[in-house]
Order: sequence, then structure tokens, then C-alpha cells
Amino acid sequence: MKLREGEVLVQEIRHTKEIPFRLEDLFTIPIFTINFIILIILLKPSEDSEINNHKELYYYIIVPILISFYLFLTIGRISIRLFKTKSTKFFLTNQRIIFRDLNSEIINESFKLENLILNYKEKANDSGYIIIKKQEEIAKSEETSFISQRGINFFEEKNVIYNIANVKSVFNLIIATKNELTKNK
Repeated sequence: MKLREGEVLVQEIRHTKEIPFRLEDLFTIPIFTINFIILIILLKPSEDSEINNHKELYYYIIVPILISFYLFLTIGRISIRLFKTKSTKFFLTNQRIIFRDLNSEIINESFKLENLILNYKEKANDSGYIIIKKQEEIAKSEETSFISQRGINFFEEKNVIYNIANVKSVFNLIIATKNELTKNK
């Protein structure tokens, strides 16, 4: 991996091989399950229906679409996180955070530390994940950007480092590196 001029590798951010569950999964999976059951019941054709096309439409098109949508929103989200965790390496340098593909030396994305808003979530076993957001150009402060996003997130954030062991110490290291970078400028 080639680094920029004046850039120094601070640490490779190591992650565990666990399945990357999130706290939101405890809420979203039951919510999607209840919605799925209600939709199946509401869309079911009545028994006295004389039109066979409606029943065929229900059993061959509507139910498979609902099942695939349900599986994607529950198990698919966890599978995407697991794939991303197993196929990506994360590095912290003195200037940026780098996401690198395991199969090649291609850098998928890199984030300049000075333009980032970071947050982390910690599980009971000191592992967790770090959410990386780019600072928007519109006049928003760091406090208001995360306040407006509280609650259950039904969809995945784009730039997340999952399954980090000792997530709080890694987060503090990233913040210290970011503060040192901005102090030197």
C-alpha cells in the first residue's frame, strides 16, 4: 500500500470474525417480521373469490416478492455487514482512514481525518463499530448532525468499521490523531 508524502501508518484497525450484529437488529427484525405477517394476511385472496388469476398472482408473484424483501431487510443486512468485515482491511494513518480490499491492493475509499464526524457504538464485550460520516459543507455542527439521527436506523450506514475489538481505545486513538492533525495545521 502506497502512502502519500508525509503520511505515516499509525495502526491497522483489527476486527474480529464475529457476525456483526447491531443493537438495532433486536428492534428491526421483529418490526419487519410483524409487517411481513400483516402484509401476507391483508393481501391474501378471499376463499369465495371466483377469479383464479388473483390467487395465482398472490402465490406466484406477491408472496415471493414479500419473502425476498423480508429476507433482504433482515438476514441480508447482516450478511452484507459480514461480507464487508471479512473482505476489507482498515488502516489509520496520520492523515486519513483507509479502507482496502483484501483481494487486491486497491484502496476502496479513504477519508481525510480533518473532514470526518465520528461516532462509535460499543457492545458488552468491549467490541463494537465506528461510524464514519463526512462533514457536510452546509453550516452544521458536529453535535446537531448526530442529534438529528437518533432513533432506530432501519437501513445501513455506508462507511462503518464493524467488529472492532476494544472499540473505545481505537476510537480515542482516531480522535487523538485527528486532534494532532488539526493542531499542526
